[in-house]
Amino acid sequence: MTIARPPIGRWLLLQLALVGLISALFLFKSPNSAASSAMGGLIFWVPHCYFVLKAFAHTGAQAALRMVQTLQFGEAVKLLLTAALFALVFAVVDPLDAMALLFTFAVMVASNILVPLGLRHLSPR
Repeated sequence: MTIARPPIGRWLLLQLALVGLISALFLFKSPNSAASSAMGGLIFWVPHCYFVLKAFAHTGAQAALRMVQTLQFGEAVKLLLTAALFALVFAVVDPLDAMALLFTFAVMVASNILVPLGLRHLSPR
């Protein structure tokens, strides 16, 4: 019995598409809101991609031996990258629609829970 790899690529693409959709909707408010929304989504998505690449870098027995260290290191770097990106955006971007940025970031955090549930139903059996 082989265990299928999770559809990580589709997961990341769906999340990126969600950033695009939310940003497009904010375009109805203003171009500044749309750009701020995109930045909020990317503040989540870029560090998340790093974590996913770290978490799924090893397979088989090698994964069992390194899993805990890899996940701890990957999560620490993800949190540091997220904080650094927030600091950079708030320091550099002017004007910034903070509501659009934070709303999109929050939706992306929620999507981290919801997208895998949807992909489970799309996976071939």
